[in-house]
Amino acid sequence: MARRLRSDGSVELRAAPSVPAWCAAAIAIALGLVAQSCVEKGDTNVNSSGTGGGGAGGAGGTGASSGTGGSAGGDASNCLGDTGASVDCATLPYAAESCDGGSPPQGVETCKTAQAKLRAGVVSDLFGCLSTLAPGAMQDPCSSSHIEGATQCVAQSTGKACEAPDTAAVCAAVTCDPDCTGHLNSLTPAARTAFKSCFSDRTTSGADCGTAFNDCYPM
Repeated sequence: MARRLRSDGSVELRAAPSVPAWCAAAIAIALGLVAQSCVEKGDTNVNSSGTGGGGAGGAGGTGASSGTGGSAGGDASNCLGDTGASVDCATLPYAAESCDGGSPPQGVETCKTAQAKLRAGVVSDLFGCLSTLAPGAMQDPCSSSHIEGATQCVAQSTGKACEAPDTAAVCAAVTCDPDCTGHLNSLTPAARTAFKSCFSDRTTSGADCGTAFNDCYPM
């Protein structure tokens, strides 16, 4: 029923207009489609707003390989230390020569002293250098040029010696030799100890630094 208010204030009741059957059916179908659409949208929204499935975790990276430890000691580097090929001073090309008074050439004497006082790597290198001082017209094993050559070989090889742990402290007192550390690095531990004791005794006795060094350094 529909209500209509009259001008005098009374209410008039009227029957609601009837809806044709075909229209009612169309409305029902339309409502059904709308409802279905709403449900489908609702499902979609739920799925889209839901928590997504957890992705598979990435494979753990392989740890970096630990570095190889550095070479220990000077012998493994290019410097000359306590390892080296054994040498035989009698095989030097001028070893059979005799100089004034029957003394051997300077190269032979240098080689023998080195064997007793210098580190093995330095001795091996020095022997190679001394071997190049072959006798000949320009290289008499008893000449001053041979002596000079042997001296240069000593300087060359001892300068390649690996650093020794105690030379800096010893050389602090040897102010007259700017290359004291290089010289003492070439000595064996026993020879370094002997040098230290000798140098201390000589300077205590009144010798100047240069004299004490020349007296005590074996090469």
